[in-house]
Amino acid sequence: GLLIKEYNKFMTKFGKIITFIILAVISIGVFFFLTQDEKIENSEDFITETDQGFSYVEETDWYQISMNYPKDPIVLADAQIFALTRVEEFKKIFENFSDEDREVFENSASGKYGLGLDYTKKDSGSGLVTYLFDTYEYTGGAHGNPGLFTFSYDSTGKRVDIEDVLKSDPQNLAAIAAMTQDYLAGLFDEGLEVLFLDGLAPLYENYNNFYIENDELVFLFPPYHAGQYVRLTLEAKLPIEEVFGYLNE
Repeated sequence: GLLIKEYNKFMTKFGKIITFIILAVISIGVFFFLTQDEKIENSEDFITETDQGFSYVEETDWYQISMNYPKDPIVLADAQIFALTRVEEFKKIFENFSDEDREVFENSASGKYGLGLDYTKKDSGSGLVTYLFDTYEYTGGAHGNPGLFTFSYDSTGKRVDIEDVLKSDPQNLAAIAAMTQDYLAGLFDEGLEVLFLDGLAPLYENYNNFYIENDELVFLFPPYHAGQYVRLTLEAKLPIEEVFGYLNE
């Protein structure tokens, strides 16, 4: 009888813990979606629908924003969150814009501060679709900062990363990294000397910007990731026939 009482007492406590965890997860999920809805609602005055997607345009005395993102259902949610989050982070610069900040802006900035976003669709022809987002941000100084980000989806609409594309053996990523370094080194007379090898190391986060098109697996590296700013975005185009053995079907 004592064992049964202790067991029931334990299960009661355990049940309360599980209930608390479930409620916490639900609350976090609700908060996340409400936050995203609030971002969209607060941005509605600046968003217009186009034939291919949506355009966000906003201009003040201090900055101008021009962003385009697709309305393809497969990527819309990710693209909208990505775009509006960047807008939110960019506009925080001006929330506490002091007189000193304004003076620095007027004396050093080459025109208004700016935020830009555009996209390109890449289709592998075998089920994998990738949207490549080119970003641009200018907050003073000699030049702005371009960047990029990719979202890839399989034939079911599931979001996939490079970890999903490559077979799980770590040696596969190491082989891909070596091929990438060789390809990029071949673009310059100085070879590997002009590359930032840390940005090309066999780590999944270094190779998550990719797409497949024209029988090539292409990896993209924005400025400063694998090379100096003057190199701009670096592209390593690896023939599918050479990397096929490292890929999941």
